[in-house]
Amino acid sequence: MDEMHSDWISALQLQLLESNPDLLAIASPEARFLWVSQSWTTALGWSEQELQETPFLEFVVESDRARTMAEFECMMREGRDAVQFQNRYRHRDGGHRWLEWNAIVSESGETLCVARDVTERKQQEQLERERMRQMAMAEDLVGLGSWRVDLKTQTPIWSPKVYEIHGQDPETYRPNLEEAIDAYHVDDRTRVAEFVEQAVAEQQPFEFEARIVRPGGEVRLVRSRGVPEADADGVVTSLFGVFLDITEERRIEESMRRSERMASIGTMAAGIAHEINNPLSYVLGNLQLLHEDLAELADEVGADAVANLREMLADSTEGAMRIRKIVDGVRSFTRVEEADAQAVDANAAVGAAVSFAEHQLKVRAQLDLDLQATRPAWIDETQLVQVLVNLLVNAAQALPEGCAAQHTVRVATADDGGFVSIHVADSGPGVPVELRDRIFDPFYTTKPVGAGTGLGLSICHSIIVESGGTIELESSEQGASFCIRLPVAALSPDSEQAAAPAAAASSLPNLLVVDDEPAVRHMLSRALKKQFSVEQASSGREALDRVEAGAPFDLILCDVMMPEVTGLDVLERLREVAPDLVPRLVFATGGSFSDDVRDEMRRDGVEVVRKPIEVGALREQLAQRLDELALGAV
Repeated sequence: MDEMHSDWISALQLQLLESNPDLLAIASPEARFLWVSQSWTTALGWSEQELQETPFLEFVVESDRARTMAEFECMMREGRDAVQFQNRYRHRDGGHRWLEWNAIVSESGETLCVARDVTERKQQEQLERERMRQMAMAEDLVGLGSWRVDLKTQTPIWSPKVYEIHGQDPETYRPNLEEAIDAYHVDDRTRVAEFVEQAVAEQQPFEFEARIVRPGGEVRLVRSRGVPEADADGVVTSLFGVFLDITEERRIEESMRRSERMASIGTMAAGIAHEINNPLSYVLGNLQLLHEDLAELADEVGADAVANLREMLADSTEGAMRIRKIVDGVRSFTRVEEADAQAVDANAAVGAAVSFAEHQLKVRAQLDLDLQATRPAWIDETQLVQVLVNLLVNAAQALPEGCAAQHTVRVATADDGGFVSIHVADSGPGVPVELRDRIFDPFYTTKPVGAGTGLGLSICHSIIVESGGTIELESSEQGASFCIRLPVAALSPDSEQAAAPAAAASSLPNLLVVDDEPAVRHMLSRALKKQFSVEQASSGREALDRVEAGAPFDLILCDVMMPEVTGLDVLERLREVAPDLVPRLVFATGGSFSDDVRDEMRRDGVEVVRKPIEVGALREQLAQRLDELALGAV
């Protein structure tokens, strides 16, 4: 230290200053260090000579220089002290250290400075900020919030996600413990308080699910998990925990449970439909054959007797056809294959949907049908019925029960250019303007909790759009109206012509009927005996034995669901031993095929007849198949 400062510091004082871990210095008004303690070299790596020969601003990190110089000049100008001023000084190794300054200006204009290295503290603060930022990101990602309650002050501390779950603004709302408890649904508050009291008394973790009511009245289901925190004396002083909004999770779980129940019901219904189809096939077929044979009995039993028989047969046939319609409807909801677009009669789909939704409609509205003649629409029939049922049920549920005379649900169909349009409208309250843009959003519903999943209209929208069509909401204060527009199916000239009867031949073509149900075999044989020379096989194994023995068949009408050797087994074996018979195979089934099997059948040209079998349609289908084979079209 030079002589001009000897009167400031004695040798003993100098020794004490040099040994101080803080960075001590004296700076001139020209912003140079006149003296620095040895701790500067330890902290920054620069020698005392380097620090004194260079203006101290050169050692400050560049982005902090302007702020540092402004603070220094203000001290010189106003003669005031600097308190806890922070900036960064460059280290000799290329890094930097954070310094926190306290400084006073002496009467002579020199500045006495004490700087403390706070780098570790600043790094810790930075790590804490980063940890909090990452925690906030994690909370936002998983929807999980954290909270702490100081039991001494009865003050809760919430993370941003907890504020969000409560529907509160963290900038303006300051929670207290009483309000935090009151935020729970009135039916849940006592239970929540009991969980907290028990956790404090027993010093055990707790977990519960309860309902939070937001300021606007919206109810959210939350899961809260917490642990008590005790001081050194074992007294619980605070609670810490996490908070999760599980409202949507529960809705999805309930939707999945409902889907699983419906899948189970669908599987059972599919089995029942299959079991009904077999006896229904021969009941309906025999009724039709009896009706045909009555003309030959008129001379023997008399016209009056025949008329009575015809009336009884007509009633019985009507009953069987009603059963068939029900089975077809059940099957349309239990098919498991992917959508198979086809030419669909929109009016028939409306009829099927109305039959399913009738029990919902009849207690709420009058049904008004305006079904115009339309060209076939291009869509999967099952899915179109599903969409229409959903719209009809929604329309019914928009109306009060027991006021059917005052309300109407209207369904109208029409040809609309290159599209077939279907309108479903109700006379209910309609959909509010502010909700119309979200009506097709997944999981969005205006129904009360537990009354709807919000998936129905979303699924309807997906089905129609994937079929190349559109579905739009047309709503007003007088009611809601949905308009479906589907592309018209492009039919080939052959499909537009009625199937021609099989060409006459000198001898009847050979037909093998394969079914494990004797009544079905006998009915089919009777129905087709004028058109074919019919043989019967009671199993797939018997049919294959005849084929492998060389028996010639022009067509094979084969049931699919048979014990041991199924119709699909027959098809696979024919590919090996008699590939020329594969396109002559016609399956009779009331069930469905997987995507892979259906693709193989299309490649092989295998025809399908749906059960319950309608005799007239079967005759035409088999005759057309023979014509196609004769022309080499298959």
